[in-house]
Amino acid sequence: MGVAMRAVSICCALLSVADAVAQRRPRPSATAAKVGLHLPWQDSLESALAAARAQERRVFWYVSRVPKTPMDRLLAIDMYMRAGFFSDPDIGELLQEFVLFRGAPKRADAKRYDLRPFRFVEPGFLVLDAKGKELARAHSITTFSPAWLEHRLRPFLPATAASFGAAASPAIRATLQALGKGDLAGARAALGETEVKSVRGRFLDAAITFLLGKHTAATTAWQKLAQAHPQHALGRRAAAEAERFGPISRGFWIWRDLPGGWQADALGTTCPRTAKDLSMLRRRSVDFLLGMQNEDGGFLDSNYDFGGQDSLPNVYVAVTALCVRALLRHRVTNPKRCDAAIARGLAYCLDPKHVAANDKDEWIWARVYPIHLVCDVLDTKVDLAGHDAGGLRKALSALCAEALGRQQSDGAFRHEYANPFATAAVLMALHAARRHGVRLPAKDIKRAVVSLKRCRTGRGAFSYFQAGRRRPASASVKGAAGRMPYCEAALFVWDASNEKAVISAVAAAFEHHEQLASTRKYDDHANGLGYGGFFFWFDMLGREMAFDLLGSKAAQWRGKQRDIVLSVPEIDGCFVDSHELGRSYGTAVALLILPSQQ
Repeated sequence: MGVAMRAVSICCALLSVADAVAQRRPRPSATAAKVGLHLPWQDSLESALAAARAQERRVFWYVSRVPKTPMDRLLAIDMYMRAGFFSDPDIGELLQEFVLFRGAPKRADAKRYDLRPFRFVEPGFLVLDAKGKELARAHSITTFSPAWLEHRLRPFLPATAASFGAAASPAIRATLQALGKGDLAGARAALGETEVKSVRGRFLDAAITFLLGKHTAATTAWQKLAQAHPQHALGRRAAAEAERFGPISRGFWIWRDLPGGWQADALGTTCPRTAKDLSMLRRRSVDFLLGMQNEDGGFLDSNYDFGGQDSLPNVYVAVTALCVRALLRHRVTNPKRCDAAIARGLAYCLDPKHVAANDKDEWIWARVYPIHLVCDVLDTKVDLAGHDAGGLRKALSALCAEALGRQQSDGAFRHEYANPFATAAVLMALHAARRHGVRLPAKDIKRAVVSLKRCRTGRGAFSYFQAGRRRPASASVKGAAGRMPYCEAALFVWDASNEKAVISAVAAAFEHHEQLASTRKYDDHANGLGYGGFFFWFDMLGREMAFDLLGSKAAQWRGKQRDIVLSVPEIDGCFVDSHELGRSYGTAVALLILPSQQ
């Protein structure tokens, strides 16, 4: 454990520079900063309980943070809650039946209600009776569905409470019903010529525009609404969405009707499924991705800026490549729409204007994942408008050359810092490209392999940071288990490892999977071994690459991995790990693991 803790301390120290850059994040405008604050929030739990006793009501306690939380971006998730649930007019009608408190617990309250890291993952809430007895809780909320929250609160409402959405106009109700079916054209038509001019109608019209992939036009519409109505709850909500602090623009807000069985989870928005739900999960996930693609072809909902704001363009390219690969794998779900989306997304990834060339932190992912994407397109031989095999092979060679151009003097590669899993990612991508005839300099491959082997301990664990002459490899199997299959597979494909070592790495990953599972919804290094939510899908995809090398010997593990994926869908059938990476990223990687429809 001492080695592991020292590794985490070094990790935190080295990341401090990147974090300092990332902290220069945009802040909400004066209008957006007030979003959700129009509700009658009490200023303390004591005053909320006193009011509840006087009014004979229950307390809705929005827990904005817990003591010693490892969650990094508390402002981001707080804004999702305030610009989402707490700004929705229909949810607002329900919340009027409660005494509301928004805040962190005091030490005694944290102990009383067991509000501590891992036991309660932000964002979440408690429902208390007037004496302070806990009646219900929910946390780890990463899908903001009005229907879900209404379902959670309904048991605690008085019998006289109005039905959900009763205060909305007929046109608004018809619009929401159409959105529930995923009928965007019908939703817009339902607004009509009169309702579309109302504040709520204008907000919904902009949201429909966003869901149609016209993000710039939606942002403009939200900006105009915020400027016209800065004191209105929906004007503030519009400002938050226009500035990308809201859950709609980040893909977390869901109007779609939820698939059957979603009420099963008692604590959060994760809803375990079974193999019989595979078809639904594919369909829902593909539909979600198709709805999140911008008209320029990109998927822009990720908020991952550990490398600073200047690295975000490269994050967008990387996430777009993964999303397009997922659509390609499951294109049979909706061939016409998928093929159009794949063509646009591929063009986005190959257009140099979308890459931040001066960024050193996330640039490598903007090359690794497009390399895999181009290889997948060439493998499937799908006919895409604007793309031919010859042009794609030329682009593939260029991508590989660019990636090798960033190799360090010691043979390693880096993202935010030099490390073995970045080197492994490059080696795996180059291996995929080699199958399509890309000629690679043997000396550069050898240098990368030597660099990666230098990070491997005698027990098969790979260090978190790049090892060297002055820093020998040091890692425990438990601490390194997540990245071991990816790194070992990269050595194997370049004849520097063997099948036994790959099998051992995969076995270790499954043995210690709980390290990934327990930190999945945190957005930073969260436990004593340095695991965090951003490793969950990354490491799972690394396992999948190792399975490909083992053939039939991996059949049992593939089944186990599929079961893990089936245990973590969101209530709407999509997927996420760290909220910062986003639902498009999580959904895409899950689709790359789930079997395609035959």
